[in-house]
Amino acid sequence: MEKQVSKGVLKKRVGVVVNVNKGGAKELLDEIERVVVECGEGVEVLLEERTAAFVGGRGVKITEICHQADVLLVAGGDGSLLRVVHRVFPHQIPILGIHMGSLGFLTGARREDLKKAIVAIESQSFYCSPRMVLEATIRMEGRQEKIPCALNDIVITRAPQGQMIRMGVKVNDKVMTEYMADGLIVATPTGSTAYSLAAGGPIVSPDAGVIIVTPLSPHTLSNRSVVLGGDAIVTVEITGGRPPAYIEYDGCSLGEWYAGAILEIKASAHKVSLAYIPGNDFFHLLRSKLAWKGMNIS
Repeated sequence: MEKQVSKGVLKKRVGVVVNVNKGGAKELLDEIERVVVECGEGVEVLLEERTAAFVGGRGVKITEICHQADVLLVAGGDGSLLRVVHRVFPHQIPILGIHMGSLGFLTGARREDLKKAIVAIESQSFYCSPRMVLEATIRMEGRQEKIPCALNDIVITRAPQGQMIRMGVKVNDKVMTEYMADGLIVATPTGSTAYSLAAGGPIVSPDAGVIIVTPLSPHTLSNRSVVLGGDAIVTVEITGGRPPAYIEYDGCSLGEWYAGAILEIKASAHKVSLAYIPGNDFFHLLRSKLAWKGMNIS
């Protein structure tokens, strides 16, 4: 479908997905409508089906939005944005997150910056940050699962009342080490500021193109995060532990797995494009989220 032209100006189409379970979702949709009207006829909004149904309307399938819109605006939090990423992957539409709460690491603007975000879309002054994602295959005694897209991380954890997990790790078929730990995080640079950071992993610039392996509460204190090249293939075998281990990606559970399960993890050939308004670069988010104040120099 061709994009509409008003008074000789090509309209910018904005797909909108709102986490309708968040407080203030209706007010935010009203505000989006008001801001779009204020911007004149240069912006057209395409509401995703679930979002439109929330306000009694009929929306557009998100797959169609990916082909018709210039930007996909996702209002909620980092979790909302991750769920949308999984729905649209591997389409390369820029995704601009609006955080309906405290500042998130993935969202490109705060709620109070909504007008700035719409104006940036209309003027095409937003910028895109291509992000590495991980893909994985998990096998165990005839059972197989695939993870097509993990923007943050893939995590192996022990059961709440379980023992430590023993895991052998290879990199490009070469033995790296064997961990005895509560779990293991394999993260992207984007995910370096998520669970991996809480577990003591490094902060990595999103354009670094690396894979970070971080153990959770390892039995051996010398076990620390390892930063691997972006072309590495990481193989993790669960070699021991009772009761079962659990595998998650971006917070999505793949259920219980046992000794003998093997994960093969690598960077996907596709990337995810996150959009940000001017001024909200990665280091701005670090300063804001982590309360980096610097020091006074006299």
